[in-house]
Amino acid sequence: ARTVLEEMCRKSPRDNAVKAAVQEVYVRAQAEGVRLRPPSWLLPEELRDFEYLHAPDPQDQGLERNLLVLLHGFGGQKDPFVELAGKLSLPKTAVLVLNGPKEMPEELVDDLPAFSWFDMFDEDFVFI
Repeated sequence: ARTVLEEMCRKSPRDNAVKAAVQEVYVRAQAEGVRLRPPSWLLPEELRDFEYLHAPDPQDQGLERNLLVLLHGFGGQKDPFVELAGKLSLPKTAVLVLNGPKEMPEELVDDLPAFSWFDMFDEDFVFI
């Protein structure tokens, strides 16, 4: 159902009926104490490359009380942190792992793709 709803929202981002349906789903989930994976289309376009992992115990999934947010460093990417989150297996904890919004040029890093959270160089590769 979530993927159908997300697809409808992508096709009609300004449709008030679709917007109301999404809000109703989230309100009902909140009333029942269920936490849903945030739909990517709700985030700013630069932050839509993310992973959201529910708690490892199936009984806790959607009922997490904690959210661990993991951010990589300069030139990093989310993938190693997704693996780390799986190994941590924190009870009642969902994990949100994001890639930085700025993709780095291959001249600056050895392992692509690489991301940064902000610009460090101007157009002439001079530190800002």
